[in-house]
Amino acid sequence: MSSTTTSSSSTHSPLHIQPPPSSSHHSRSRSSSTEALSRLWINPLGATPFYADNPVFSFLVQWNLTWVVAIAVAWFTRSVFVTLIVSVLVVIVVRDTRRVWVQKSSQLEVEEGRRTFQNFRQSVLTRLGESVHNLRLSRASKRYSKNLSKKSRRRALSTTEDSIEIPRPNIIPYSHGGYFGAAPFMLSDVQWISILRILQPDVFVEVARRIFAPSNYLIHWAENNPVCCAYGVLKEMKGEGGEKKESDKTQDIVIEWDVFLDPGIVSSFLQCRDPQERRHLSEALFKKMLIAHGSTPQLFIEQTGILKGYNFWRVKQAKKSLGGGMSAYDWLVLFSKALEMGCEAGKELEEKPEIQSLADALNKIKGVMGQDLKIFLDIKSRGVPGEVWAAMVEQIHTYPSIQIQGCGSFVIEEVRGINSLCGINEVFFFHSAGDLQHAIHQKNVRPGDRVFFNAGSLLWDFPNTFAKMKRATIEKLTVRTEKDLKELYKLKPYALCRSAGSTMSTNSGSTVQDYVEAFSLTVGLYVQEFSIDESAAELLINHANENQHVFSRGMAWGGIGGMTISGVQPSMLQNTDGLWAQRLCGRGWDEEKHPFQVK
Repeated sequence: MSSTTTSSSSTHSPLHIQPPPSSSHHSRSRSSSTEALSRLWINPLGATPFYADNPVFSFLVQWNLTWVVAIAVAWFTRSVFVTLIVSVLVVIVVRDTRRVWVQKSSQLEVEEGRRTFQNFRQSVLTRLGESVHNLRLSRASKRYSKNLSKKSRRRALSTTEDSIEIPRPNIIPYSHGGYFGAAPFMLSDVQWISILRILQPDVFVEVARRIFAPSNYLIHWAENNPVCCAYGVLKEMKGEGGEKKESDKTQDIVIEWDVFLDPGIVSSFLQCRDPQERRHLSEALFKKMLIAHGSTPQLFIEQTGILKGYNFWRVKQAKKSLGGGMSAYDWLVLFSKALEMGCEAGKELEEKPEIQSLADALNKIKGVMGQDLKIFLDIKSRGVPGEVWAAMVEQIHTYPSIQIQGCGSFVIEEVRGINSLCGINEVFFFHSAGDLQHAIHQKNVRPGDRVFFNAGSLLWDFPNTFAKMKRATIEKLTVRTEKDLKELYKLKPYALCRSAGSTMSTNSGSTVQDYVEAFSLTVGLYVQEFSIDESAAELLINHANENQHVFSRGMAWGGIGGMTISGVQPSMLQNTDGLWAQRLCGRGWDEEKHPFQVK
């Protein structure tokens, strides 16, 4: 009973402040009441009234003129009641205005303090990051110098002691992998190591960790690297890879890019119909295009067509040594700086000033190379319509110092018809000569098409029968030395060529030349430079040079022409015929099939 009385008395006590009701109806009633009281200049609930920020009232409060107004009103009205009302209103105005001032000043102090703390934290993190970065570079430089000083490593990377001269392809349609085959030579050049350290310090740290790795790993790492590409271009221009013929000197340098397009921008482009907006999107496609090969899992995911946005992000975030890449804009800027620094032999190296625009970078590239930058696109993105590629190529050609020579893909449907949209060459890639033969019989390849396949398939005896598998196993188990393994290299019967104009025989097995002549194909070859030794390279390059009536596009070579490294050698567990892992997905040649069987 006493508790009830106490509760009742406390409820009705005028000094007790009730908590706000929880219902939405009471909340709305309280809010509307607060607004009404604020409009009446009465502010018992703490709401900010309209006059608190009014410049007139602020001026009166600041200069203590509010009481002057009250006294003037009392003087003119001569009424105690009016004077009392005016005085109360003055007290309310002064109180609320000063309260708002205090709140604003405290907020400004808090914001200023927060801003000061953020600046301090950012400066500390920046200095800490610079210290860690400089420490990593210093340790990487010591590690690189230590490893390079070892006699075995110095010999393996020497361009004078351990480099091997090989025949130079008469026709090099493009530099496969952006001169990534020149990586071992670049990493033995002190000047270019300094250039790499200045322009790509993160890559330099990775290289310092991997400098003791075999040469084929270093070559694979350098694919699409702008600094290595600049090194290869300058060496090729100077003709240091081997003696050039007069016909070779007239060939322009063409660089291959492995490219991914941003799927988000592609989707926006396909949905957009405004011509001006499409031009902006085409520009964004070019500048944000990733120049990267991608790892095997990333290429597999891209092939499936799912998680394209995630896969693009993964390729972008991957380390440069694991198939990651950079945007076309960043690549061109670094490439132009590397070319300029590479031309300053004997001078103290320093980082070039920032390039203001893409046009400036392209002009610098043209100034060094003496020609427009010519690019061949190896399309890695899947499911991109031809109109998107055509629009991007047309946008690229608005720059005066860059040309897209062609584009290629292992998926024929990806590039079929691009020639009619933007006038560049469309090229179809195949893993082996057997894949090309199969595509012709499936009527996917048409007369007059441009095709490239791995030249290593001309040496590889595909184990598609038990007898071939048995013979290959016996050879692997009985041959012990590198020399013996190299002596096993020989062109397969379907790779042999007749003289130009001779008729094909229908009694023997079919050959590559039979299909080339029957369908008027333009054929080129390529190899994986990180998995081919000098014997296989010499055999295949000589074969392409001697039979240009069959292989009219020559061989795409990704190293310095006329030179290779001796660090790539065969073993019982490693084939170095240039075919690499493409032997796992390529088809063997069927000698019983002939071009006249295609109807």
